[in-house]
Amino acid sequence: MLDNLERALELAAEAGGTLLDGMRLVHADLVGVLQRSGVQGFDPTGEPFDPTLHEALSTRPQDGVHPGTVVEVVEKGYRLNDVILRPARVVVSQ
Repeated sequence: MLDNLERALELAAEAGGTLLDGMRLVHADLVGVLQRSGVQGFDPTGEPFDPTLHEALSTRPQDGVHPGTVVEVVEKGYRLNDVILRPARVVVSQ
């Protein structure tokens, strides 16, 4: 649900208006509830690929980056304390 709301916010930002303001408030409320419950999002861009934390959706060559490095996050991951609720869905350098 949070991913879809964030995608909608990106699209609404282009149009602006009061709808965008309302969506931002809903997003902030939802993030606050998750944080108070101990759920944290994580963005592993630039980290070495770890199959226990990341789900590789694809690979691609990337100049200047060591092979096996996360170069793009398609969907960030979520954890509750040390438990991975959802691995980050990523693109990894070749």
